Amino acid sequence: MPKSLEIELQANVKKVELVTKLDKSVVIRRMRMRLEREFDPLLARAIGGDSADVLAALKGGGLEKGVIPIDEVLARIALTISSGTGPKAAKDEVIIPMAVGRKATATAPKDSDDDYLPPSIILEFEFPFTEAAWAWFGRNTGGYAEIELSAAQLKLAKAS
Repeated sequence: MPKSLEIELQANVKKVELVTKLDKSVVIRRMRMRLEREFDPLLARAIGGDSADVLAALKGGGLEKGVIPIDEVLARIALTISSGTGPKAAKDEVIIPMAVGRKATATAPKDSDDDYLPPSIILEFEFPFTEAAWAWFGRNTGGYAEIELSAAQLKLAKAS
């Protein structure tokens, strides 16, 4: 992922799961979250790898589904849901300061006859367990996430 291409986007929370592992008598808890949205060229450039080729193949009809590793992508995620409208609307929000990308699964539109439907993508991220995030998922269904994507590691300078 190029350092210069950091983007902000919104996605729907598709699924969340708690992953636990016992390592030398220590319980390690992580959360995995899947976020769904439209797959567009800006997102393809941001996540890098073969994503631009996968997007072109999905749009061209040569591919129905493609999996893209996004382990070089970090995300700051704001989980948000609003109840009510107007000035008395309540906003329930939790910030996940750093989530690590795992994989992205892009799919072609279900109705291939409609050229106006864009491909969709599910971005999977993992982050340390927090009670605040777990409680937010327990309270809310159908929330959305505001995501800031950035590179996990800058490219190392070549020695001359």
